[in-house]
Parts: sequence; structure tokens; C-alpha cells
Amino acid sequence: MTRVAVSALLAAVIPLMADGSSCNASEKWDQAIAAKGGRDKLESIRTFFWSGEMTVWQGLARRRHLDQALYIFPNFAWSYQENSHPGLGRSASHTYYDRGYSLSTDHLRRDSVRMPLPEKAPAGSLPAPLMETRWMKPKLGKCTANDSTQEAVTEAVFNQGQYDFHFARGERLPSKVALHDSAEWTLSDYKPFGGVMLPSMLRQRDSIGIVLDLKMRYEINPEVPSGLIDSDPTQTMAPEGWRKVKSNGKTH
Repeated sequence: MTRVAVSALLAAVIPLMADGSSCNASEKWDQAIAAKGGRDKLESIRTFFWSGEMTVWQGLARRRHLDQALYIFPNFAWSYQENSHPGLGRSASHTYYDRGYSLSTDHLRRDSVRMPLPEKAPAGSLPAPLMETRWMKPKLGKCTANDSTQEAVTEAVFNQGQYDFHFARGERLPSKVALHDSAEWTLSDYKPFGGVMLPSMLRQRDSIGIVLDLKMRYEINPEVPSGLIDSDPTQTMAPEGWRKVKSNGKTH
């Protein structure tokens, strides 16, 4: 009877000891980078465009939610949002990381508003699909294997923001990325875009619990109009509005 009790106790304790055991963060990260297409491929990215779209039904009304962003590494980003709620409408922004400010506008304005950036601008959602670029490198923390959830979690810090990359057992690409005290992204249905494996489905949950299920598409190193950086978001507030800028900063 005593042996049975001891055996039962050990059986209960051993899984608890195994849950939360350490793993090699660098090894896990490098395996993921290789699965994405390789570090050389990621470091060759100079411009990066992504578009996420979902359909929302509000009663009998069918509405579209659209999130788009274009990055010109390392100093500029354009973004556009078309909100499914009719009261929130459309908005666009130009972010100048080297100049320390952003310009933004929305459908209710005829001008743009200038806002200062923090000393170290947050990486935002970019680490979730790309993981790293030539200009965006993580400082890796610990790696923890969790038997109860059948996953390994690797900590990575980008510009003082701490992200947890979740890898399902047996998978080399992350299935979820969580930014501490902010947002999380669930990544699925990876497909190659320009030689880089990227999630074609992305579920985004923000800090107040709003969930977006976005169907994603990407462009690696798209050609960018030379006048985009010197244009104003009032000129580019449209789906893929960055493409409409002429070399003189005006729009088509």
C-alpha cells in the first residue's frame, strides 16, 4: 500500500517538475528564422507592406475592416485603417523614426496632427509576422517548455518591449506572439510571400479585448514612390494610398 502511495505521489510530482523546464532560446529562435526563409532573406528586406482585412456584419449591413502598413526601413512607416464602425471611419499616419515624430489624420480632418515619438519607439506588431530584420534585432531572454500547453515560450525584447513567442510542440514557426500588458497575435496558415514564410491568418487582440480576425497579404521589397516620405497623410488616406504619391510628393 505504501509503495502504491509513493508511486502515485511521484507520478503527480514529475509532470509538475517537467512543466516549466528550460529550453535553449537561441536555438529555438534560430530554428524559427531558418523556417521563415533564413536570416539572409530577412535582412534583405528594405521595404515591407502588409494588409489585413475582415468582414463585419452589423445587423444586415456588411462592412469591411482594413488595416495596412508600409515600412521603409529603418526610418519611415505609413499606415492606414478603415474601421468597420461607421463612426470611426478612416485614418492614416506617417511615422518618422529618425525625426522623432508622426503625422496623422482622419476622415474628419483636412490637416494632419504632429505628435512626438518616445525616445525608443515601440516595435508594435512588426515582430509578430517578421520576427527580425537587419534593423530590428531581439535581445533574447529565457525559453520555457510547458508540457501542459504543449508549447515552448521564448522571450524577446524589442526596443524595451517584451514579447513572448509561443511555439507549439513540433512546430518551428510561432503560433502566438504576446506583447506584455498590451496585445497578442495568433498566427496561422503560414504561406510563402517573396520567399518569406508569413501567416496568412492573424488574430489580433488588443489591451482592451477587441479582437480582429484578419486575412493577411504581404509584399516584400515593393517599389516605393520617391515622394512618399515628403508627402502628407492627408494625401495618402486611402487603401494602399502610399502607391498614389508622385515623385514630387503630390498624388495621382
